[in-house]
Amino acid sequence: WINNSVESFVRDTFGDAVWTSVLTAAGVSDSGGWVSSCPYPDSETYKLVVTASNMLGVTPAQALEAYGVYFVDYVTKQGYGKLLHTLGSNIAEFLQSLNNLHLHLTMSFPAMSAPAFKCTGVGPESLELHYHSNRPALGPIVVGVLRGLAERYWGLGDRLGVKLLRGRDDGSEDHEVFLVTYPYQEALSHWQPAAPAAEGGPLPPSPLSPHRFTVCPDTFYSLFPFHLLLDRQCFVVQAGAALMRLFPDLTAGTHLADTFQLRHPYISLEYDTIISELNNAFLLKAKATGLEVKGQMLPVPLLPPHCSSSSGGGCGGGGGGGCPFAAAAAAAAAADGGAGEGLLFLGTVRLSGLDDMRDQRLFLSDIPLHDINRDFVLLAEQRQAEAQLKERFEALTLELKKVNSSLCDMTHWLEQERERSDQLLYQMLPRQVATVLKSGAKMPASEHPEATILFSDIVGFTEIAARCSPLEVCSLLDELYHHFDTAIEQYPELYKVETIGDAYMVVANVTTPCPNHADRLLEFAVRMHQEARQVRCTLGESVRIRVGMHSGPVVAGVVGKKMPRFCLFGDTVNTASRMESHGLPGQIHISDACYSCLKNKAAFAIRERGNISVKGKGMMRTYLIAPAEQAAC
Repeated sequence: WINNSVESFVRDTFGDAVWTSVLTAAGVSDSGGWVSSCPYPDSETYKLVVTASNMLGVTPAQALEAYGVYFVDYVTKQGYGKLLHTLGSNIAEFLQSLNNLHLHLTMSFPAMSAPAFKCTGVGPESLELHYHSNRPALGPIVVGVLRGLAERYWGLGDRLGVKLLRGRDDGSEDHEVFLVTYPYQEALSHWQPAAPAAEGGPLPPSPLSPHRFTVCPDTFYSLFPFHLLLDRQCFVVQAGAALMRLFPDLTAGTHLADTFQLRHPYISLEYDTIISELNNAFLLKAKATGLEVKGQMLPVPLLPPHCSSSSGGGCGGGGGGGCPFAAAAAAAAAADGGAGEGLLFLGTVRLSGLDDMRDQRLFLSDIPLHDINRDFVLLAEQRQAEAQLKERFEALTLELKKVNSSLCDMTHWLEQERERSDQLLYQMLPRQVATVLKSGAKMPASEHPEATILFSDIVGFTEIAARCSPLEVCSLLDELYHHFDTAIEQYPELYKVETIGDAYMVVANVTTPCPNHADRLLEFAVRMHQEARQVRCTLGESVRIRVGMHSGPVVAGVVGKKMPRFCLFGDTVNTASRMESHGLPGQIHISDACYSCLKNKAAFAIRERGNISVKGKGMMRTYLIAPAEQAAC
């Protein structure tokens, strides 16, 4: 629960990214979140606080104080606002009631190790707050919580002052003592904690009525089956019927510490210290069985024998199934020389549910009819089932978060893999063609009335291949085509159709509409010559290429089922290939049709080659562009 509040504090105040960084730097894993009812090591919480303070450039004390202010809002949002409003009518009552609130919360959080508070020196303008905790260095949280309460619940704003007077750090105390100052509070001008009767004297009469009534030991014995009557030395004088049945050794004259340990408040079992804590709830825990009995301590007089027998109002003196301690109570009073001082503990068992009741060998009949604990035990059974359901729900939610996170990571990885596979596919087929094929449809062939096709090959490739090893030839082609492929990325209107040996084929105005397709492809042809000069063959010479281009109608389509290929068909393809084979080394050879398609002829250093005989085509007028001359232009 505390780790949840620390996480909310960092996220709400500094953002989700800071919290993620704090977790990583602290080396703490939240496994996707915290289960509110599950205890976590204090060391993890300390790591989170210290790491967060270092990352934010503040001291741990400053971070803890800011967290304390936030914590007030956090518990309010968790549904404890109404409870906090009803803890007390003034600051002192509120702070004194915190112990009982923490004691109540241990029913829902059994592993909770709560702090303890005590107010002394209460006055209309200040009080001293004693803070006890088995966790060191958390005093700044108290300062922050007090300031948060002053702002949200006490209406004091910044008029509440908190100052550390003494503490464990300076060795003056085994706990922290704070001076709390506030504007004048009339309700605290006469505030006094509960006090015992004067030494050796009777308790003052009740201010509510001048009349008195008495309850004889027999009636009290059955009416309060979990009560304890102690003398000044905390020896048992009388015990309730249920306690006698559960603890046969709890006899008159035994010390309370032989059977029970005091779990709350955190004081020793001594009369004077108990008297100073009468405004706290007391929690006794049986050493043998772990049974917890919660109740209130009251100072009472131990009356002499004649008072006990004469005030019974018709009750017997202990015979016939009555209180077996009646005589012991009288004897204890007599030992004190008359009316003595004692302590009366009025309590009831604290049970988490019916299973706990069965384990402690208790029955509903052991709980008196006037005790609300009867209803609470049955209600606790329902609440325990709800708490278990909530815990399972939280654990399932965290598990789903982890699964969802893993699923998101897997989805992201799959998306990256899909993008990589798509990019690879788009390098083999035009994007629109690949999209159709991925959907399972068949891509029909398409006619293109006007397109420009380019072929290139390496000058003297046959000789190079004969003088080099196959691996060297492969490396040469790979390097050359890598240059070409990198360059063509700057021409999105062009599409690389294929490579066959040393031949490189490109088309324009087929996969992407391009009005100036001849100009763009000719620009790329010039670039190809520039890129080729940067590649050297194993003979130490720069690679030289020749390029041929032709424009005309083509048909484009995908052929084949296994390893489908995007192919171009038509006489334009053959003519473009003839332009390349009839070209000159280091130059670009274009047909008259390609020349006619150029939109900006002046941008190129074109010279007419004239009519030449082309295999399978007869005489054709062609043109040459020398890339070296083009660069000079």
